[in-house]
Amino acid sequence: MYAAAVVPEFTQPLRKVHAVEGKTARFECAVTGTPVPEIQWYVTCEFCIHI
Repeated sequence: MYAAAVVPEFTQPLRKVHAVEGKTARFECAVTGTPVPEIQWYVTCEFCIHI
């Protein structure tokens, strides 16, 4: 039997981050949902990372 689908929800939304060009910036969030949501990050419309 399959679990009922649950709409993805941000349980920890993104926060504003100040970044310096050329340095690492860290963006964190938490998302729940069924099936488990796939998280993809984009910068200026370019794919960066898939979690």
